[in-house]
Amino acid sequence: MAPERLYERFTFNSDLYSLGILAFELLTGELPFTGSTLEIAQAHLTQEAPLERVEPAYMQEFIGYLLEKDANTRLRSADEALRLLGCLHQTYVPPQKLALAAATPASLPCATQIQRPQQNWQPRYTYNCHQTADRLWVLSQTGRCWVALGYQNHLDVFADLQDKASFLLLNVGSLRNLSDGSLAYSSGTKLYSLLPEPGKRTLLAEVSRRLLDFDYCPHQQRLVFCDGHSVTVQYLAEGRNYYYPLEHYVLEPKVCLLNQHWFAHTGGYMDHAMVLREDTGAILQRWFLDGPILECTHQQEHLLVLTMNLEHSAGYSLWRLTPDGAQERLRLSPHTEKHCVTPGYLFWLEKTGLYRCDSRLAPLLVATLPTDAVELLSISAEQDFFAIGYFADQAHTALTIHLWENT
Repeated sequence: MAPERLYERFTFNSDLYSLGILAFELLTGELPFTGSTLEIAQAHLTQEAPLERVEPAYMQEFIGYLLEKDANTRLRSADEALRLLGCLHQTYVPPQKLALAAATPASLPCATQIQRPQQNWQPRYTYNCHQTADRLWVLSQTGRCWVALGYQNHLDVFADLQDKASFLLLNVGSLRNLSDGSLAYSSGTKLYSLLPEPGKRTLLAEVSRRLLDFDYCPHQQRLVFCDGHSVTVQYLAEGRNYYYPLEHYVLEPKVCLLNQHWFAHTGGYMDHAMVLREDTGAILQRWFLDGPILECTHQQEHLLVLTMNLEHSAGYSLWRLTPDGAQERLRLSPHTEKHCVTPGYLFWLEKTGLYRCDSRLAPLLVATLPTDAVELLSISAEQDFFAIGYFADQAHTALTIHLWENT
């Protein structure tokens, strides 16, 4: 019985939870939870199934996706479950544990800004989706482009938008491009990195609660993450952890690693505050801005933050925040709707124009798009590829993806 059924609630995917229990028993010969009726009910509410007993290995993640306690993050339909099951054995990449090494001492920021003064964007591929994707992500590695399309909480990852997905990633939450060319993503309480070539997936960390946002520095093996209740900094190689309570009310929290000792996170009663801390917990600076924080990145030790401007009830603000407490604002147009960040830069769409801005707060038009009805936008960390998604029909059933390359 799905956890919500114990509260006399029912959703269309409650039966998929029961299917997950049945699949576990079919593959292991045992039920995941045993005991009295009360003990089993409590286990359905609080305990994770021992998925390590399940073979083949790709079924562990599939059953785990069915057994999500929160119906909103569980697989939503039997049709989609059947599709994923048919693809998993062809695209599954078994995770390996992170090989911990001595952290590299560095005084530089964790994410190095890519300097690309040349902006010569040319269309490369067009792809028509068979399903309506709700997320788009672009990453590049050694000059090759990989595009991830999100459906509900899982991703299909394509090489150069080929028809057949190269990887299928289940139960995906937050995403982040790392400096080594890999894609880091959260899946429930686990954090993975995927290096598309040669098809290598690494388990970076496993935590006690579902991750809402994170940042990770591969060189220092340093991780910061938020779960809605707290923010935690971990030095994976050294086994050091720092933990702080975190207030969070409106939007999902944002976190950002700066140098080897500092990080920033959102806070405040409506996520309108940005807090700069040392890893040990000391608050170095706090800024109160004009609305909820939507995006954040950094350039050197300057934070670049996008907010929803509530003071004027329309539009957005782009802020440059410095460790000495100074803050400078650039007001953006109310027509600014789609936006994304790369290390040190914010990109946004204004009608058919794609704009880029760094901590100098001097917007630059970098490309003109063929439509102003863009639904999805993503840019690779190196700014060598970007992709847009828009509906080609009024019924919003056919999503077209355009991939552009900076030549």
